[in-house]
Amino acid sequence: MRILHTSDWHIGHNLYGKSRYEEFEAFFDWLIDCINKERIEALIVSGDIFDTTNPSNRSLEIYYRFLWRLSETGCRYAIITGGNHDSPSLLNAPREILRCMNLHIFGAVTDEIRDHIVVLNNAEGIPCAVVCAVPYLRDRDIRRYRPGLDAEEKGLEMIAAIGEFYRKVADEAEKTVKESGCEIPVIATGHLFAAGGMTTEGDGVRDLYVGKLSAFSPSGFPDAFDYVALGHLHMPQKSGKDHIRYSGAPLPIGFCEAGRKKSVVVADFSSGKTPLLEEITVPCFLPLYSLKGDSAEVAGRLRELIASGEKCSVEIIYEGGASAVEVNRRFSEMVKDTPVEVLRIKNIRIARESEESYDSCTTLEDLDENEVFRRCLAENGVPEEDYGELLCAYGEILAGIHEGDHNAE
Repeated sequence: MRILHTSDWHIGHNLYGKSRYEEFEAFFDWLIDCINKERIEALIVSGDIFDTTNPSNRSLEIYYRFLWRLSETGCRYAIITGGNHDSPSLLNAPREILRCMNLHIFGAVTDEIRDHIVVLNNAEGIPCAVVCAVPYLRDRDIRRYRPGLDAEEKGLEMIAAIGEFYRKVADEAEKTVKESGCEIPVIATGHLFAAGGMTTEGDGVRDLYVGKLSAFSPSGFPDAFDYVALGHLHMPQKSGKDHIRYSGAPLPIGFCEAGRKKSVVVADFSSGKTPLLEEITVPCFLPLYSLKGDSAEVAGRLRELIASGEKCSVEIIYEGGASAVEVNRRFSEMVKDTPVEVLRIKNIRIARESEESYDSCTTLEDLDENEVFRRCLAENGVPEEDYGELLCAYGEILAGIHEGDHNAE
């Protein structure tokens, strides 16, 4: 059986206010072609289908159109699990209808471990793989609340609870393999931060749990798993062992990922339980460029991009001495009526000055949620020794906001 592993689609994501629907549609066109070309029999999507828990109607249309097109290919199964950006109830709402098409949706954990086991059959109906479909494991779903714990203790309990959940689902998978009477591989999914995982500043990867010890060790995955299809980290990478992998996000989530390789993973189990793994590069559908320098340097690069005729999006990191108004006017005029679109201009001089004065030129786009809160603490004279405890409490509030299933009722 040939399985394609992808994750972190983030349908509906916009870049500094720019809609990316055309890029998502181009990606799904490519993915359908890839599934046909590679003779994929099962698709695994490891979380963060959408960028928010309340996606737009157009985002939903893109998603469901893809599922319909997938059903017209030779791919007999899809396993789609929710991530920390997703609404479990929204994903699960059409689950029973989609199951009739062998599209298995897991927005959140269920009360029965057995529910997370999916047997994949070949064209003759013979079992050829077992999937442990594990979505993002929310704290409230797998860890019993105990008052009085500090952030570190909560982190340790959460990691232990994740490990215990995977042990239970692995035991259930081994029972299923035994019942099948076949020597078949076991595949697990996950949406988590594995210890040692690589991220990039500004790549949009949110912290999952409160506390410093929120990274799950790859050694915590049971030996029963022949392949672990992970999501959450946007850079394609191995995690500890060759068979534990992040496919990465198919689109760059920010300019920090400009020019970086994007991929999906094909796991071929044709020769037995040990898969032959291949990364397939996802094309770049709209190039991103980050231009850095003074007026002359940036203008020179802009002229090159305009001359190429390539449609692209640009951020400018301006290092000169001109005023913000002059910089914006000059570069906006340069790209007017061209295929080059400037989405962001960051003036380094002003940014450095505002670090000390919290100048009004600093925008929320330049700050993450934690930095906004840190500045609030500083403005209100809170002692620095109290920052740690307050930031942990703030983190719990943020997690509740981001993970709240606002579509449930």
